[in-house]
Amino acid sequence: MALNYGNFETAFIALLEGRFNTDSAAADEWAEVYWDYAQDAEDPNTFEPEFLGTEKDTLSSALESLFETKSDDPATAPGNAATAIANALQAFWLTPPIVFDVGAVTLSQNTATLITDLTTIFQSLSTDSNAKAIEIATAIDAFTHGIYVEHVDPLVSGTIT
Repeated sequence: MALNYGNFETAFIALLEGRFNTDSAAADEWAEVYWDYAQDAEDPNTFEPEFLGTEKDTLSSALESLFETKSDDPATAPGNAATAIANALQAFWLTPPIVFDVGAVTLSQNTATLITDLTTIFQSLSTDSNAKAIEIATAIDAFTHGIYVEHVDPLVSGTIT
């Protein structure tokens, strides 16, 4: 399989339309949506990720921390939130590095782009939640496609699909 953006976008729209009683519940649901999406990743050799089962909790904990400490300062909040989300997603793949057969994730090539994209999205005054969800999902999808898996020759190293 490969990453399925259509399913991710649909789930992300539903996620942002949801109402959660706690920051923890919101973080858990966000992590679940990303976890489901990441399950279909493949490296250039079509190997699938060998998740340990802790990745979803790593992501949820980082997002919960962000949600609990959110700031309303319009000058810093968008960039701080974008950076926290990018760091949380990077930790999902790199803490510890996800293994793909005999290869492993070594870096995320699109972290800086994700921070820039999310900051721009969060600064926008648009109130259309579906449009926002699609923009965020698109930025996260692009980030995920920049996850790099390093293999030993003769296997091909490269980004996931």
